[in-house]
Amino acid sequence: MVTPTITHPLPVTEPSPGQSVLAAGDRFLMGLSVMLVANVLQRVIGLLRNLGFCHFLSDAELGQWSMANSFFVIAAPIAVLGLPGSFGKFVEIYRRQGALGTYLRCLTLFAGCGLVGLSCVMCLAPSSVAWLVFNDAQLAEHIGWLISTLAAVTIFNFINELMSALRQVRVVSTMQFVNSLSFAVLGTIGLASANTWSILLPCYTLACLLAMIPGIWVLRTTHAKEISGLSAAPGMWSRVFPFAVALWCMNLLSNLFDVCDRALLLHLTADVELAQSLIGQYHCGRLIPNLLISVASLLSGILLPYLSADFESGDRQRLIDRMRQTLQTVAVLFGSAAIVAWVSSPIIFQWMLGGRYEEAEQILPLALLQCIWMSLFLLAQTYLFCVEKGRHVAGILVVGLIVNALLNYPLIMAFGLAGSVGATTLASGLILACVLWRISVDGGSLGWRTTLLCFLPALLSLLMLV
Repeated sequence: MVTPTITHPLPVTEPSPGQSVLAAGDRFLMGLSVMLVANVLQRVIGLLRNLGFCHFLSDAELGQWSMANSFFVIAAPIAVLGLPGSFGKFVEIYRRQGALGTYLRCLTLFAGCGLVGLSCVMCLAPSSVAWLVFNDAQLAEHIGWLISTLAAVTIFNFINELMSALRQVRVVSTMQFVNSLSFAVLGTIGLASANTWSILLPCYTLACLLAMIPGIWVLRTTHAKEISGLSAAPGMWSRVFPFAVALWCMNLLSNLFDVCDRALLLHLTADVELAQSLIGQYHCGRLIPNLLISVASLLSGILLPYLSADFESGDRQRLIDRMRQTLQTVAVLFGSAAIVAWVSSPIIFQWMLGGRYEEAEQILPLALLQCIWMSLFLLAQTYLFCVEKGRHVAGILVVGLIVNALLNYPLIMAFGLAGSVGATTLASGLILACVLWRISVDGGSLGWRTTLLCFLPALLSLLMLV
């Protein structure tokens, strides 16, 4: 679960005498339209791809792929210390100073060293990494492809963030679409021929490499002159590093919260193969609920500039009203979507997947509730980011992560997979309650109706379980 960022165009200004004209990015409305269409297509492709993976792989192999994918989510930003996250803030600044090349060269060198360092650690201790990721040291034979895929994912994210900061929204959407589509095609063909989860590693690597091509092409043809600018950038690290580290910590907390239950389920279950099978069931059970989180991530990125405009204009009441309306609307819509997903779940689990994922179907109500609460949290936290209280979000995530881990241990021991999902659901409800409370403390009274609607899905989940 990565806190979304969206780069928005700055006002267009006339270049000063002697200043080169900068390459223009996409206009906001055009870029937003392309982004929305591409995101819808990506979600459809992603759902069909994951259903295909569930069909071809056994529970245990699906669990192994799920943990490998979680590893990429955690390790990629760790390798580069979150430095690409600073692009949205600083690319335009150094671009206008003619020092974009200096800025990018320094960050690329630093990020490259981090990636090489992490790769060396993985090479020197393959069995330990395999145990940490899969709870099975015998899977160390896959460390080579794990490193290659990690490198491809990291470089793809680097270029993707840079394109976004340069306001090349159509290029970003194209890169993400190519990545999703090519991985779906390559992965499905690979599984149909090899029928082993490890084939997904080279397929994912190749998909990332193919998806980089549009970004690299635009960098070479449109922004080559800007990137070659090597003007001095005094005080760069003192500005960039604190921002990047703060963003890195926030994303790390979010990602750890997201993967905590699966990691503990993997390592607390005595039988390794059973643990991997449970992870596979969990992965399948979250296919539909995760769509809600992806939509909420997109909405939070769109919502933030509107809240920021209200805050900067001093219209605090309009900001609160907009936040209230958003949370109430999303709570109702996502609750309705959860009912539709639950009613139609037999079509997916019984008909499309042949009844292989019974436990996934059983945990669906809890998984839907957890993802609804996490979606509402993602939207509510934008208020605190907007009023420049992001440190409170970090504190809430720390509390949520600790509670999640503490609850997972006894509930996994008592109830297995259902206990793990229940623990994460309770922790998600807690961080949602905390962020709503923090908003009220900061003067943003959202009203009892908003709180009631945010927690009403819990009643729906109980009814589904009964």
